[in-house]
Amino acid sequence: MTIRPGIVGVVVAALFWAVATAVVIPALRTPSYVDGITVDNPHPWDVHVEATDGDRAGWVGIGGVARDHERTATDIVDQGDTWILRFAYGGQVAEARLSRDQLTQDGWHVTVPDELADRLRAAGIPESPR
Repeated sequence: MTIRPGIVGVVVAALFWAVATAVVIPALRTPSYVDGITVDNPHPWDVHVEATDGDRAGWVGIGGVARDHERTATDIVDQGDTWILRFAYGGQVAEARLSRDQLTQDGWHVTVPDELADRLRAAGIPESPR
């Protein structure tokens, strides 16, 4: 049995295409998003909020929340089963680790932790202007 050289080239090209497709297609997937997350800031400081997953693979900005206000951020990249939220102002930071189940149960509503306010007070950081 003789194999023609043209057939070998076609088979090699087809195999290359299959492997390239298997590697490239997953990399082209767009991330999934959650509809929104509401952050309640009952403290007298503005707060910047970010989110990451349980592996801390990279932070996604949720945005700023003014003092004594609530803000709903929409179309946030889904962080999976574990969400770590970072709240920051004036060089002080507090984090909250929440499961997707907890966020769902709470209606995707979180409150800036008192821990951040305690740290800001202890550091002597003045309240944000009204």
